[in-house]
Amino acid sequence: MAQEKKWPITYPHPSIYSAPVVGGYIVTKNADTLRGLIKLWREGIAYPVWDTITNVVKDVAREDIKSMRIFSNSPTGTFTDYVNLNYKRTLWRVIAEKKGTAICDDPLHLGMNIMLLVKPHEILKMYGSWALFTHGGKDDELLLRFINRRYRTKFEAGHFKDSDEALNYILDRETEP
Repeated sequence: MAQEKKWPITYPHPSIYSAPVVGGYIVTKNADTLRGLIKLWREGIAYPVWDTITNVVKDVAREDIKSMRIFSNSPTGTFTDYVNLNYKRTLWRVIAEKKGTAICDDPLHLGMNIMLLVKPHEILKMYGSWALFTHGGKDDELLLRFINRRYRTKFEAGHFKDSDEALNYILDRETEP
């Protein structure tokens, strides 16, 4: 597994050593693709990518990244996509997407999570750190609150069976003609 390999270079910043190492690839804004093991260093301004075939490590600056795909270590072959929205100096995890509209959050950023609704020409903050703190970090409640405010509905707790259903509702509403 990726965590079992010893990273081939050393760094002056001690926190990078405990950063998770995952398989994946990064697509840069100039259309280069770097494949290999990636250190998900939360405090960094770059993501080191180790090409295990050539044994070369290249640091990719966050602002040069267009997208990143991280593969899970499970046999299902699942993955998580991240995009650079040039917003808040972080890469954004794509949670759900439909017809060019996405819902993203920022688990790679230090601090509390922010959730965004990303439309082709608009980025809307659905909720952020303060709402998570005041509502005890319950995504379902915050999604319901967003839905009721944005679409002027009066859904109550339990209306959606889970967060995925609420996210799909939002994407359906945002992409309907």
